[in-house]
Amino acid sequence: MGSTRWLQPKTIHLTTAAVVVVVVVVVVVLVVVLVVVVVVVVVLVVVVVVVVVVVVVVVVVVVVKVVVVVVVVAVATEICCCWGSNISKFYNNSRSNRADWLSWSEKCEKFYIETLNISTFSEITLKNSKK
Repeated sequence: MGSTRWLQPKTIHLTTAAVVVVVVVVVVVLVVVLVVVVVVVVVLVVVVVVVVVVVVVVVVVVVVKVVVVVVVVAVATEICCCWGSNISKFYNNSRSNRADWLSWSEKCEKFYIETLNISTFSEITLKNSKK
């Protein structure tokens, strides 16, 4: 029995040390897991922000391109179609005004070809001038 008394404090000391080691290991593992989760969340937030910025830039570029095309086509249509009503009067009124029609036709065709890259306008102009 005398030897048993000496073993009990050592057993308690070893048990306490084992519990401390287990607690330290668990805390370290929890800290590592927390760091990994924080890093993953930060990476996901950065990826989401980058995707949102890219989408916004693409949408802005597309909207600007569409607005530019719409404005150019509207201006071209306004110039050519509104002038067209006056020119049809010139064309129908007298032979001398035919030169005005052809002059306008060439200017309009040049505008369409150079500004809008429309090469078929000459065919439209020819069809309209034959009517």
